[in-house]
Parts: sequence; C-alpha cells; structure tokens
Amino acid sequence: MFFGIPLSTKSKEGNFFCNFKFIESVDSTALLIQARMFDTKRLNKKIGMMKIADFENLKIEFRTLLNL
Repeated sequence: MFFGIPLSTKSKEGNFFCNFKFIESVDSTALLIQARMFDTKRLNKKIGMMKIADFENLKIEFRTLLNL
C-alpha cells in the first residue's frame, strides 16, 4: 500500500486542487481532497514523473490544506 493523491485532466480551481503539467501537452490537477491509501497494483503501469518543482509545490499546497 502507498499514500497517494489522484490526478484529473479536468482543470479545477480552489484550495482542494493543485494544477500542474504532468505530461507535456496535458494539464493535470491533483485532487488534494481525495488523498488516500492505494494498492501497489496501481504502480504496474508508470505513466511518467512530476517535475521536482511541481512536486515541491504540491507538498506545500497539501500541507497548507492540512494546516501543518
């Protein structure tokens, strides 16, 4: 199991979402409010990796949401 945040290709605004580019031509939105545990079977198909700057921004937004 691992803790993860699901992604969407639909652009959303607000404190519960974090927008970034995951794949070059596709805008992605991390659904922070839906963070949960996932089964490792979901890791069988790797689509790509986030840029480090986007990941750092995602961590800041998630911590802000949780008030940490």
